[in-house]
Amino acid sequence: MAFYEFEGFTTENEVIMDQIGSSLAFTAIAILVFFAIFLLLREINCWYWKINRRIELQEQTNQLLIRILENESASKPANEVPSGHTISSSSIVNENKISLNEMYRRKRENNDPKMEQ
Repeated sequence: MAFYEFEGFTTENEVIMDQIGSSLAFTAIAILVFFAIFLLLREINCWYWKINRRIELQEQTNQLLIRILENESASKPANEVPSGHTISSSSIVNENKISLNEMYRRKRENNDPKMEQ
């Protein structure tokens, strides 16, 4: 009868397998605990900074913008240009706006005395 056949005596391989099994179980439990803590802290962070509320408001804004776009595309203006572009009062106003640099350049070209200062 060999010494490893006695009752209550474990071999070196069984001890190693038990250690590996317990360390794997501990690692799996630790990962689950850290994941739960992460989710909890994320929810607290989102609540504190009102991130969830901001996302809801952005989604509502997107829906309203989509509705506005659909309404504008459904109604066609009477002054349609043959090339398919439309002219609206806002586009005419935007065409008449110039930058400050352009304004100063035009004044310099016209020899405006106020520009000499």
